[in-house]
Amino acid sequence: MGDCQVLSTLTGLIPATAASCCDVTGITCVNGRVTAIDASSVRRSVSGSLPENIGALTELTSLRLPYQTITGFIPESIGLLTKLSTIDLGANLLKGPLPSSIANLTTLENLSLGGNTFNSKLPEKLPSSLTTLDIRDGGMLGTIPDYSNLVSSVSISLDVNQLEGRLPAYLGNLPQLIFLRLGENQISGTIPTEFGNLLPSASIQLQKNRLEGTVPPAIAKYVNLNVEKNCLFNQTGDARNPACPTGTESAPMNSALIGGIVGGIVGFLLIVGGIVYTMRRRASFNKLAEESEKRQQKPTTAQLESSEIVLSIDTTDPTNETRSIASEASSIAVIQNSEKVTVKQSFLDRNLATGAGEASTTPYASKKDKQKLAANQFAPVSPTDGESNVQAGPVQPAAATAVPEEGSDPHLWSVNETGRWCSSVLNIGPHVQRNVAVHKIDGPLLLKLTREDMMSHLQLTAQQASTLEDAIVQLFESQGSRALPQYAE
Repeated sequence: MGDCQVLSTLTGLIPATAASCCDVTGITCVNGRVTAIDASSVRRSVSGSLPENIGALTELTSLRLPYQTITGFIPESIGLLTKLSTIDLGANLLKGPLPSSIANLTTLENLSLGGNTFNSKLPEKLPSSLTTLDIRDGGMLGTIPDYSNLVSSVSISLDVNQLEGRLPAYLGNLPQLIFLRLGENQISGTIPTEFGNLLPSASIQLQKNRLEGTVPPAIAKYVNLNVEKNCLFNQTGDARNPACPTGTESAPMNSALIGGIVGGIVGFLLIVGGIVYTMRRRASFNKLAEESEKRQQKPTTAQLESSEIVLSIDTTDPTNETRSIASEASSIAVIQNSEKVTVKQSFLDRNLATGAGEASTTPYASKKDKQKLAANQFAPVSPTDGESNVQAGPVQPAAATAVPEEGSDPHLWSVNETGRWCSSVLNIGPHVQRNVAVHKIDGPLLLKLTREDMMSHLQLTAQQASTLEDAIVQLFESQGSRALPQYAE
């Protein structure tokens, strides 16, 4: 069958008076083979249907029959026309479905099928050679397939259909695309930010859909952008699509934004909580330190809790001298009058007297004071809880690394003794002793420390703090109330 006979199903294309189809205006033949059909440039009405065996026209490169009254389907055999570069069957009475064999037309550049009533879905695949895709007002249904292979496309027109679903983000990554027409459909969701990757001169027509949210800043820059009659934020009244669901007029709050806000609030509260906790702990510790310092600065005749020796002399001596002698190790109160001298010496002083304490580092105020202290004769001390029965007398130097004697009263420990005791319990070096000295932690303050205080102020690990805490508990439980011994001349 010859090519002219194949075209016999198209009424009006070949006049009855023509000897051959190759003699008809609008039909081009080469060596008796039809290579092009173009009825768009002639005043001729073509009706009928496309021939089922249209695939026999294997030399056909262009098929243009727009604005006619052709009915029926596009035959599947059209996929055999591998030399086709143009198909223009727009504004006819064709119906669907569209043949999937269109994807086989690897040289096809222009596909125009708009103005028909296909009432079917778009082809799942199209040839990557397409530069123009026009199926506007074609009765297309469903969603937009993955046409990310159309990297050469300059124009995609799928407006005035019944397409739904979301806008494919890949459309924004087509490097040659200038015209994107998707208006007057039922497309929903938000506008992909990828659309901002289109060429600066691109025309983006998205009007009369059901798009929600806001227009991304990267897309708002396009001069030829049309998003009217959608469901976007701030679109109200006549500017809004009547088919939009209620409640979408307000600003959208996506999950990422909500998560960011919640995370920021939680983070802020954690920071504030940490600051408040630290300030309270520091205030509590400072209060304990101040109480200890007050005790050190306010000695009594019964017990002095500071690391200072106070010599108070009230005598008939006309000089009525009062001397203050500072010492880092002990507390002695001497009250002398014309009749009687009473000396109360702390347990720490007895340590110094037996060589177990710390050597005095402050000189006497005068030679006369030294002579007066040397003249005092102390009675022997009765042994108590591990103490030696020794003759009390002037303070003797002791080893710098000595720790408080076992059984001693921690309420009377100085800062240095407290530091050495902590260092001996933990056996981890001198840094604990240094931290005790920095924070002025004496015996009474040590008994009030919490595990958190030990970790933050003494820089101990949790295990070390637990060990020190247990040692303090044992020390506290084993220490009963003890009266300070008295010495008489």
